[in-house]
Amino acid sequence: MTRTGLAADAYRHLGTLYLDAGDMAKSAEFFTSAFKVRPNFPEAHHDLALIYIRTQQLDKALAELQTSLQQRPDFGPAVLNLALVYQMRNDVPSARKVLEAYLAQFGSRPSDYLGQIRDRLSKLPS
Repeated sequence: MTRTGLAADAYRHLGTLYLDAGDMAKSAEFFTSAFKVRPNFPEAHHDLALIYIRTQQLDKALAELQTSLQQRPDFGPAVLNLALVYQMRNDVPSARKVLEAYLAQFGSRPSDYLGQIRDRLSKLPS
């Protein structure tokens, strides 16, 4: 499996299965293997961040989400979860900045996440 072009996707899918089953450690191993095979894999970095969010490792989640967005700036799920991490850290200005920056740059493009991003922004405390 590790020598084919599909290895990174296979590792990510296995990681997702373990994440859904609640095995965070095994899930993290597979996500890490995925982006070792494919370093530019924003979805796997995002998925690893979900583990860190669930386990309250917010600094690690922040780093993975930033990597995800460096690799794919228009990745809506990473934007939403980065804003969430900032909110969890009581940093509403940074959450607002992330959401506003996405809308400024990508708000005119079709995206399944525009509505959620606008909604999250509208619900942030002033």
